[in-house]
Amino acid sequence: MRIAVLLWALALAGCAREPLAGIGEVKVRYGNDPSWAARELDDADWQTVSWAQVDRRESWWMRTSIEIPETLRASNQPLGLYLFAAASAEVHWDGQLLGRNGRPADDPQGEVPGMIAFVLPLPAHAEGLHTLAVRWSSHNAGPRIRTPVDAVFIGPYGDPLRFSRAGYLPAQVVGGSLALALLLLIGLAVRGRDVATAWLAVATLGALLQLTAETSRAFVNYPYPIHSLRLAAIGAAAGLAGLGLLGFSFRRFVPDRAAWPWLVGYSAIAGVLVLFANGGDEISLLNFALATLGGGIAAAQGIRQRRPSARIALVAFLAFGLLLVLSQTVFLDLFFYLGLAVILLLFFVHHLRAYFRERAQREAAELKATRLELDYAKRHLQPHFLLNTLATLEELIETDPSRASRMIDALGEEFRMMSQLSRQTTVTLAEEVALCRAHLDAMSLRYDVPLGLDVKSGEVDDDKILLPPIVLHTLLENALTHNRFAEPVSFLLHVRPATSGYQLEFHAPRGDATRHEGGGLGASYISARLEEVFRGQARMVVDNSADAWVTRLELPA
Repeated sequence: MRIAVLLWALALAGCAREPLAGIGEVKVRYGNDPSWAARELDDADWQTVSWAQVDRRESWWMRTSIEIPETLRASNQPLGLYLFAAASAEVHWDGQLLGRNGRPADDPQGEVPGMIAFVLPLPAHAEGLHTLAVRWSSHNAGPRIRTPVDAVFIGPYGDPLRFSRAGYLPAQVVGGSLALALLLLIGLAVRGRDVATAWLAVATLGALLQLTAETSRAFVNYPYPIHSLRLAAIGAAAGLAGLGLLGFSFRRFVPDRAAWPWLVGYSAIAGVLVLFANGGDEISLLNFALATLGGGIAAAQGIRQRRPSARIALVAFLAFGLLLVLSQTVFLDLFFYLGLAVILLLFFVHHLRAYFRERAQREAAELKATRLELDYAKRHLQPHFLLNTLATLEELIETDPSRASRMIDALGEEFRMMSQLSRQTTVTLAEEVALCRAHLDAMSLRYDVPLGLDVKSGEVDDDKILLPPIVLHTLLENALTHNRFAEPVSFLLHVRPATSGYQLEFHAPRGDATRHEGGGLGASYISARLEEVFRGQARMVVDNSADAWVTRLELPA
């Protein structure tokens, strides 16, 4: 990050109350000659450039004439020359050696790396022009450092890190908020096993790590070779934050779409940028530009599917992306953490509202499902059900003991499977079909009519389809309760892949209808269980034809 931009922005904003004298264009010459430090040297043939444009690693000299402003001389404070650079420096003032930050050299072996922030005390204030000559080298700057010198200026002598601390004060306040939000999100993600909350926690963690790596410069003065590693850490944290935003956006707004191609592609690009791209701002800029693009696409798809908060998210992504494009690196220095914090706070608030709303709906659905399950079990345990079953068994024991024995075994197997499956939140379609066939075996013996279930699933794997337990069993039991079949009957189940999951289509042939006393309890039970497990992503549709009762269950993948 360009500390010069930050320092001068602080001065303009009134955050830096100390008078400062900046150094702009200078005379530059590549190479090394100790005589270039002399005050009387004629440097008319030297190249005139800004020190911020020099990208040389080997030795080079910078010369300029400085007149200390009256505001600084009148302050009666000791003055210092401040150097912020990923380089070693040897400083001369009016031809005299003022001091060194490390030791510059013509080769990497001879160089002693300097500190990233450095200040040298200036001699007593004197009127007139002074000559500043600085020899630089930055052999150990690393590939991510394009221009090693960040800032050179004169100001009241003191700790050079104080300027960075003032600039990062708003970001530090944001950091505390991010830390609290992260703790809450982790707790909610673990407790509720909510994937969207977990992704938002990843985004918050990435932003917090990036903030920590960025603001470390304001509290720790380190040798300049570490600066390249710090920029890599900032880029990696930005990639993690962008990955979290992308994962959250897809999970929150388009949960029925596969997000892994976006996540894998983004991770690959972010990894390449961190490993091979130069600079620090550019890595963060590209990472968040990609995450903003993907998040905006997910939010736009969420609007089409009428997902809550999708419109607000799209506006936030568009605003964040516009600031990235218009402000670029200045935005990253001055407003990045405030902008990112606003987006995360917006998502945090809306996601928490949606989380607790969905949690309340889920708890209500669970209570309703539990009540319906109890009512459903109660109906099966009512005296007339037991009496009818026992009466059938009593008759079979007298007339057909072998069939009675098989019926007892079939009922025992059905109740055993039902007891085992009912304790699970979801079961596979293969397990549910096995339960239905066990029920049909028992009912075939009871009514003395062959009853079967034909499943047409094509290439779909029944073991990969999940649904709430006893759902198909309920449809089958309803069909047998409200119809009487005098001829062999085969119920039909079509299993088809759908756009966002699977479609189960259950066909129950019409028989001799009996009086309906259930009041729709079975259908209510199925709807409640679907809502409890899939939270609005599954539905039941009843479409009765002339010759069959048709029920379609649309399930997510």
